Amino acid sequence: MSNKTHLEGKNFPESPSTIENVDLAMFDWLNNEMDIFIKTNKGFKKTPVIWISGERAHQVKNNKDLRDKDGVFILPLITLERTSMTKDLKKKGKYWGNLPGTKDERGGSITIVKEINQDKTSNFANAKMQRRFNQPNFKGVNKKVVMRYKIIPLPIYISMTYVIDIKTEYQQQMNEALQPFMTFTGGVNYFIIENEGHRYEAFLKSDFSTENNGKKLQEDERGFHSTITIEVLAHLVGAGVNQEQPNVIIRENIVEIKINKERSWTEREFAARIRRSEDSNGNEIEPDEDSEESINDWFLSENGDFLTTEQDDLLTIE
Repeated sequence: MSNKTHLEGKNFPESPSTIENVDLAMFDWLNNEMDIFIKTNKGFKKTPVIWISGERAHQVKNNKDLRDKDGVFILPLITLERTSMTKDLKKKGKYWGNLPGTKDERGGSITIVKEINQDKTSNFANAKMQRRFNQPNFKGVNKKVVMRYKIIPLPIYISMTYVIDIKTEYQQQMNEALQPFMTFTGGVNYFIIENEGHRYEAFLKSDFSTENNGKKLQEDERGFHSTITIEVLAHLVGAGVNQEQPNVIIRENIVEIKINKERSWTEREFAARIRRSEDSNGNEIEPDEDSEESINDWFLSENGDFLTTEQDDLLTIE
């Protein structure tokens, strides 16, 4: 089931944006969208992409083809690492001002969805038509429209730096790996990465540093190494698993305010309301409200005592 809410042709992700979403978006872009292939001595093969902070034991068990019998990585290989995170107040994305959340147990600052609550709005409309025309679902104008709002905490923007390391055995392999990165963004160094409906702006640094040990003429295995740096402007929503308030708050507007009315009854009015008597034919007759009798007189027996529970056959309360 999709976790997106559709409104006016736009899709809004309801799951909060976290640091893990940004990491996955960057990895998916490198592994799936760039999808680097290089010519090797075993043919034209896809270059493996590894998240460098992963545990070595997991890497060895997850894909044994990445290492040789001595445990050394088999080249060519691409690794991805997040090297830094910065909360720069000069890079705030869309929301430059500080918008504190609502001061209640739910909070929330930014409205992402505004839609009509069809059920509650139709209830108000049907009640109005029932009062006027004694017929629900009658066509008419209803001004009591209940709106439903979905609100999230204020997104916080941070700059995250990722480093892509490309390692190959030959110069030709390095050329084949680097060229797609240089041409991917066209005449700019800007592109978009996505994960679970969240979109992040990424900027490719212009400097592609390269290193190799070919000129040293030593006994070490020859290799070529290039580094690509990418800066991502990402937004974070909420405190992740430590968030105390809801990540998505649902509120509704007020369409009607009612104030209860209170009215005091006189003794005779109250007695006239609650006491019923019967005539000789068994028909109920209303007591005379103009009578001078006190209300206590209605609750007294013939002997002048107050009626008990067993004697309340003389008194019926409606």
